[in-house]
Amino acid sequence: MKKQLKRFVSTFLLTITVFFFIFTPKEILAAEFSVTDPVESKTYNITQKNDIAYITGSNTEIKLPIADEIKGINCICGRFTFLCINCDGSGNYFYNIRLYNIKSTDFKVISTNIPSSRSNLSFCSTADGYCYILDTDGETIHIISQDFNESINIGAPVYQFLNLSDNKILVFAGNGTYSLSSDKLDYLNDITPQTPCVYDYQRNMIKASNGAEYVYENGNFQKYTAPEKPTDKAITDSTPQIDYAEISGDYIFISQATTFAKLYKALSISKNELKVYKPDGTYVTKGKLGTGMLAKFSGHTLKIIVKGDLTGEGNINSRDLNALMKHLVESKLLNDPYLTAADINDDKSIDTKDLLLLAKLYK
Repeated sequence: MKKQLKRFVSTFLLTITVFFFIFTPKEILAAEFSVTDPVESKTYNITQKNDIAYITGSNTEIKLPIADEIKGINCICGRFTFLCINCDGSGNYFYNIRLYNIKSTDFKVISTNIPSSRSNLSFCSTADGYCYILDTDGETIHIISQDFNESINIGAPVYQFLNLSDNKILVFAGNGTYSLSSDKLDYLNDITPQTPCVYDYQRNMIKASNGAEYVYENGNFQKYTAPEKPTDKAITDSTPQIDYAEISGDYIFISQATTFAKLYKALSISKNELKVYKPDGTYVTKGKLGTGMLAKFSGHTLKIIVKGDLTGEGNINSRDLNALMKHLVESKLLNDPYLTAADINDDKSIDTKDLLLLAKLYK
């Protein structure tokens, strides 16, 4: 009797243990990711547990219902793209996409019938909700959005997608470089940089793994070569006018007819890094830059000097000659920074030598 009771108690305890082991909820860790928004310079950590994706970082704690297996995540301008794969129950896997806007909290699900393997996936997304996925054949790009699906075959192995800031991506393939926006694929040229490449959103430059830099502007993709800067900023009879930008003290010396675009390129920075203001505080983004304007970049706040430009127009004309002659006869004296711009030969003195050089530059 005692043996039967003991056997019953043991069986009961074992049954209870098995029951709790089977039916007690368990925390299942599916995946962990870290993703950086290159435009907003914010890093997020994403953890998937029990069919929930947790987004943390940058004072953010968000839960998203994502039951499918997450294979990759992109984030740009606060818009997350989760690339997932789903099994249909027959062992076949398909791409599924989740779009989440951290600013509007808008959450969308895009289901596809595009077959997928469970191997590592190469994909890219843009802020306008388009997702670009490289097929397992290595040449076909699947373009997926809320209301649009299409596939494009490049005709050569695709090495990398590179996300740009204007809802475009560059496609580096074995037969050249392409620009891809929504469903529009444009061949650029036969340049294929060494991959992987990274896009510097601050400088608006593309840097390859071998250190080479490239620019993509106005539909043109080319290797970037920094302009040479002269060692002597003085303008003399034997010194032809060339584009340059040289910092000296509180000034930045530039050649006449230098535009905003020429200046940021000469400084090897992006247009977003350069701020130029007129003396009255007006923001300048185009046209010629003149003496007296203020340039702010890379921690510098410098007055712009164009040698010979004494009126702030950015070039040399008869008004500059009149201004210098009035100064020399003490009819109307020049003040800095126009006084510095009047020292054409850089001898720390404003005299008739500068007037003669200015006349030659005007011709």
